[in-house]
Amino acid sequence: MIPEADERLRAWAREAVEGVDVDFGPPSPTVDGDGVSLYLLDLMNVPPARTGRRPPRQVVLRYLVTARAGSPDTAHRILEDLFFAALETPDLEIETQPMDPRLWLAFGVAPRPGLVLRIVVRREKAEKAAPLVREFLTVDVEPVVGLRGTVLGPEDIPLPGVRVELPSFELATRTNRRGLFQFASVPARDGPCTLRVEGKGRAMVVTAEVGDEPIVIHFPLPEE
Repeated sequence: MIPEADERLRAWAREAVEGVDVDFGPPSPTVDGDGVSLYLLDLMNVPPARTGRRPPRQVVLRYLVTARAGSPDTAHRILEDLFFAALETPDLEIETQPMDPRLWLAFGVAPRPGLVLRIVVRREKAEKAAPLVREFLTVDVEPVVGLRGTVLGPEDIPLPGVRVELPSFELATRTNRRGLFQFASVPARDGPCTLRVEGKGRAMVVTAEVGDEPIVIHFPLPEE
C-alpha cells in the first residue's frame, strides 16, 4: 500500500520536474545534485464511507516535500513546479497550515521552504462468502438523502482542509480547495442533525437540516 504510494509520488515528481532525483529520506543538510525529498511524516486513519458493500480501509499519508540544489534559486524553482503540479493533480492535497518550526530542529537542518502533501491510499478487504438463505427475508429500507455545504472563514473566504463530521452517523469528510464538503448518503430523519466542524486549531458544533439545499457554515478563526 505505502510502496505503491511512494512510486506514485516519485513518478509525479519526475513528471513535474524533468530529470530530478527523488528520494524518500528526511531533508539533508548536504547538497548532492538537484533533487526532491518526499519524506513520509505520518499516517492518519480515515473512516470508511458507508456503502452497500464492505468498504476498503483508507489511510491518509502525509509527505514532507522539500527541494535541494546547488543554489537557492534552483531549489525554489523546483519547489514552485512541484507546488503547481500538485494543484493540478486531483488525488493530491496540499496542507494550508504552516509547518511546525520544531520539525526542522528534529531533522537537524536549517529551516527551508517546503510543503506537506496528503494522499489517500486504500486496501480492499476480502469478503467472506455469504451463507445460503433458507428462509424468506424481511428488509427494512431506510431512506437516504444528501448533505452538502460550504465552510467560510472571515470575510466569507472558503476554508480548505476543514474536517466536517456527523457524529450520530459516524461520517466525516474534509472541505476541498473551495471550502466545499459533501455527504452523498445520509439517513433521512425528522429534525436537524448535528455537525462538528474542526480546523485551524478550533472546533465548533452546528445544527443543520438534512436535505437537498446546501448549507453554509461560518467558521470563526483564532486571531493571529
